[in-house]
Amino acid sequence: MCWDLSDQSSWRPEGRMLHKDLTPKSVYEQLHRLIHEEWQTRLSGVADAAGRYAFRGFRGAYRGCT
Repeated sequence: MCWDLSDQSSWRPEGRMLHKDLTPKSVYEQLHRLIHEEWQTRLSGVADAAGRYAFRGFRGAYRGCT
């Protein structure tokens, strides 16, 4: 089975995230919002004397900011 991003060459009507003209559908907008707003971990704070800072966030690799 093969999946397309747009309805342009899709074998299944209305089953994609973009219309035939490549404009976003609501599902695209919702996924974009989740990825860029809700699933982002934003925080600030101060590390302890050992340089550690504990927090709960979404799974993934985090790197320190200096």
